[in-house]
Amino acid sequence: MDLVQRLKQKVTTEPPPVDITENLQTLQFESALTEEEKALLHLRYRSHALTVTACAQATYFAVVLNEARQLRRQIKSPQKKTAKIMQDREPKDQVKVGILGCGRLGSQLAHCLLTYGGVRPKDLKVSTRRPETLEYLQSKGVDCFYDNINTYTTKKLKQLLLTSNIIHPEFTWRDDSHTNTWDCTLNVNAALENPDTVEMTCPIGFKKSESIICTNEKFAEQMLFAFMNWCTQLQLTKVETLDVIHSVLFQDLMEDKLKEEDFIKRKDNLAGMFPRFDLVKVFQVKTPVQRKLVEDEHLRKTFVQKYLSVFDTYIKQRAQALLSGIADN
Repeated sequence: MDLVQRLKQKVTTEPPPVDITENLQTLQFESALTEEEKALLHLRYRSHALTVTACAQATYFAVVLNEARQLRRQIKSPQKKTAKIMQDREPKDQVKVGILGCGRLGSQLAHCLLTYGGVRPKDLKVSTRRPETLEYLQSKGVDCFYDNINTYTTKKLKQLLLTSNIIHPEFTWRDDSHTNTWDCTLNVNAALENPDTVEMTCPIGFKKSESIICTNEKFAEQMLFAFMNWCTQLQLTKVETLDVIHSVLFQDLMEDKLKEEDFIKRKDNLAGMFPRFDLVKVFQVKTPVQRKLVEDEHLRKTFVQKYLSVFDTYIKQRAQALLSGIADN
């Protein structure tokens, strides 16, 4: 176990390759820019931070939804309750993911979902104007085609899909945020190997102020309510839903738990199910859940720990693979 920890530390702390052009000013990206263009360099860092943050949040959400589906099978199948869901070699009924558009953000998101999100290629579908350019994804078994929806605003999607079960992050930044340290030379997968970078992308992370951009804290609440709607769709009772929430989103939280009255004003029969929440409205109003997520330090800490663990799992798996390779040799 100690060896695995050392290998994991080696994977996460190993210095990047030496850039032999570092001291050659004429070969630097900025060398070809005019003074006017150099004044806009901060947009490069902002764009990169937005891409990393969006990919990290989407990947986290895909992972927890998948875990909920597997846990639901455990709850509804008493004979399997003693089995550990994460020990299943081939989880069943996994989440299906669709990506509309596969440009810079879409392609990075697809790679992130396949690497960190545990999404199987056969469960990922990509719609893009030029599917022939996605040979790498297609070679992995991802279904790429052209059938884009031309409009994507939240209200339009609500009307088009006849659902309010839509979440949308809201990003902001300060004028001086570009002075924060951020490596925009890394691709998304590489950037998310750094735990500090991962925490900067968490909507209620403790290191948000160190990032180039900031996600509205309401997005964490939106994801939680969307998770609840998912549990309702899976026919889970209120008790089962709250158990799944604390197990998956808060790592088996034993204290400071969320309660039924945090979500609905009137307590009904616990054997019933929660109503389906309008996520567009959730984003527009203040709720007890939002207050608890932000103000309850223990609740917030366990949420962040779960968020970090999604990406840390991949680092551990790489260390295990490296360890197996050493043992085989």
